Amino acid sequence: MRILIAISEDVLARHGDPVAALAPLAAEHDLVVAHTSGRRAGQQLELELRNALPDRDVVSLPTQVVLADGEPQAIAEVRSLRALLDCGSVVICAGNDSLPVALDESGLMHPTEAPVDHDLSAALLARRLDADLLLMLGEYYPPPPPQVNAASRFAERTGRRAVLGSLGDVAGMVEGEAGLEIVGPPA
Repeated sequence: MRILIAISEDVLARHGDPVAALAPLAAEHDLVVAHTSGRRAGQQLELELRNALPDRDVVSLPTQVVLADGEPQAIAEVRSLRALLDCGSVVICAGNDSLPVALDESGLMHPTEAPVDHDLSAALLARRLDADLLLMLGEYYPPPPPQVNAASRFAERTGRRAVLGSLGDVAGMVEGEAGLEIVGPPA
């Protein structure tokens, strides 16, 4: 199963060590981790996952989010991300260091100063990578409306599950036994 896990900054700040929850999933599934922490936290996560999964490549890839009308429309590196997953790599991406870009009239990308909605970016990335499951991890219950909105969009557009919950419940979220589950209509 291909799983995209979106981890909000507050999760890494409070727990610091998500590897105990993520490594078992990465050992059994294709895994993409999209975090909203800075580059250093992403590098630390990569290092710890490498140590926990010595037989798997763990790759961090900064991403560029294409915006139109302020909303994420595409992830520029989606082909590279897909190739890494197809090779069996665990991929870490879409952190706060994601570069927002806009397309000009000729289709060329240029940096823009618009803010990136990381929840919608994660849901878009999950759709573009054909994820079977989107997990959105946060520290607050009920989940904030932006997370619910992003999870709902993923579920509605794919017919697949999106689950919102906490880091400690990840295994149960995958099994359908924990978290707030959102399921869209059958695709």
